[in-house]
Amino acid sequence: MAVPPGLLHPPADLSAEPSLEGPGRLRSWAAQLEWWNPDEGRWVWVARYDTAGGRAHRDRNRIARHEPVDLPEDPGKAAKVAEVELARRAEEYIEAYRAARAWGREAW
Repeated sequence: MAVPPGLLHPPADLSAEPSLEGPGRLRSWAAQLEWWNPDEGRWVWVARYDTAGGRAHRDRNRIARHEPVDLPEDPGKAAKVAEVELARRAEEYIEAYRAARAWGREAW
């Protein structure tokens, strides 16, 4: 899901990766915000919600891993809420990433 034009400058993008178990049954998912970092000359992931490790959580590059989040139990609904949340808070997440990078915090 692309961020609407004009919402962000420089450009950012959202991506989602579902994993299905059986016909139409969602097993795991990830929704990720990526941003073109002009200082690094490449796309970097800034924030993502996923189910790696079993339970839905948020990771923020250079800031925090496996932050607990309040998402619906239904995997499909949780993934959609995560996508909306990433789009809604994209500028906040990008600015936090830029600040953490400026402070020298390591990426992963």
